[in-house]
Amino acid sequence: AYVDAIFYSATGGNLLLTSHFFIGMTIIATAAVNLALIIHKSNVYRALSIVGFILVLFTFISGVRFAASNFTVNPISYQMASGFLSAFIVYFVMAMLMYRDIAAHAR
Repeated sequence: AYVDAIFYSATGGNLLLTSHFFIGMTIIATAAVNLALIIHKSNVYRALSIVGFILVLFTFISGVRFAASNFTVNPISYQMASGFLSAFIVYFVMAMLMYRDIAAHAR
């Protein structure tokens, strides 16, 4: 059922659903690249990157579950939105910490 939901979201849905799916795939790819590039940084960045990646995957899984439910189980949609916002907050915090560190080294 989940593979069918992914296939439907990628190809059989309307333009909005399909674009939503591919934007999600781009976010997953970006999170994976971030995780790969952050491995050599300090433990704080490494932990934030791992948590962000897990939240992005949680968001994807929630989206697939929501599509598999035929878009009827609203709490799963809430999980998807919560996962995205949580990941956004984690990556924002990581970006602000990096900005602070870069500004401190520039002095």
